[in-house]
Amino acid sequence: MHSMKRIVLGNMLNLLKRTFTIILVLSTLTNTKVLAQNKFEPIVTVNNRIVSHYELSQRLTLLNVLQPEKITKEQVLNNLIDERLLQEFSENFKIEISDKRIEEELSIIANKFNVSSNIFLKELKTLGISKQTVTAFLKNRVLLNEVVYFKFLNRAAILDDEVDSYIINGKASVELNLAEIVLPFRYDNKQEILDLVSSIKNRLSEGGKFESIAKEYSKSATAINGGGVGWVPISQMPIELGNKLLTADTNEIIGPEIIENIIVLYRLIAMRDVPLFNNVNTKLDYIEVKYSSGSKLSLNETVLLFEDSDNCLNLQFELKNYGQLSKNLTRTVASSQKIKQEKLNYLDKLDAGEMALIKGNEQSATTLIMLCSRQQEISKSDRELARQFLISQRLNFLADGLLADLKSEAKINYK
Repeated sequence: MHSMKRIVLGNMLNLLKRTFTIILVLSTLTNTKVLAQNKFEPIVTVNNRIVSHYELSQRLTLLNVLQPEKITKEQVLNNLIDERLLQEFSENFKIEISDKRIEEELSIIANKFNVSSNIFLKELKTLGISKQTVTAFLKNRVLLNEVVYFKFLNRAAILDDEVDSYIINGKASVELNLAEIVLPFRYDNKQEILDLVSSIKNRLSEGGKFESIAKEYSKSATAINGGGVGWVPISQMPIELGNKLLTADTNEIIGPEIIENIIVLYRLIAMRDVPLFNNVNTKLDYIEVKYSSGSKLSLNETVLLFEDSDNCLNLQFELKNYGQLSKNLTRTVASSQKIKQEKLNYLDKLDAGEMALIKGNEQSATTLIMLCSRQQEISKSDRELARQFLISQRLNFLADGLLADLKSEAKINYK
């Protein structure tokens, strides 16, 4: 009797276990299905085109791998909305991006990390980033350029006068003399390398010699020179890093800076202005008058005469009334390379029609100088460089306008 009860009780327990297991499995499957549904639910619709939570999460992870600066969800979502608008535009005008073009873009990015495209994709997969996410990002990045060129190329034409004006009126650029400590990182040891770089920076702030520490830790070819990079144009640096360096003090340590797959500490050694275009030959036309005490006018009166004359022709006409001054007048047209540096320093600060007073010492007379004109001979290479920059600048401006127009006409619904 007791054995029969034990059998019945055992059967009941087994039934309860099986029932509990079935409920648990059903519950797990239901929750998994709900999670999957939530993941692929839209976070926003753009003219009935969906941007899902999953796509937003994937893109955010990808960009935080590719970019040195952290990017917010809001920024990524805005980018995805722009892409939906561009996709719709490109379909309407039959603008297509080939698979070959995407493969080329993928290879370019992978090369920045010194790996092949396949290895790059495998590494991203370990971070949970799918190949579809990468190819969609690259396709849309190329698509933006194609749409802008399709829509605005004719409007982006730059006239020769615009090129000349840009070169002639362009301010000098800046070069920075830098030293660096460079440490590469992989996907799995980024935080470890960041901690090491922070420790190195603390040693430097406590008085450690940059050159010695660079030789010990840096993995760049510059390590053998104590990290010395030499003079680097500011235009070759990422904008945010360039701004940090421009506002830094001499010998200040900047960083850690994450650039692609490396972490860098910089030391600013020196800074200097350089011409915007190295191959521009400037011809200066100017008047010089050596002042002598035998003149009818005092030095102050002669200065006023120069200041009242707004160009060289007027000045020469007025000086005819003063024989001694007119006799001491010379007008010169010469390349800036052939003018003595002391005089060139004055002329560089003048616009046409302006004057400067170069005071002499006991042995030399005081000289008054007026700039008549400044003409620049622009090389073909510099002209083309300036033209391409201006085209790019204009296309970027037009692209912003196009996206703003598309957004204003779109139906964008946030879920």
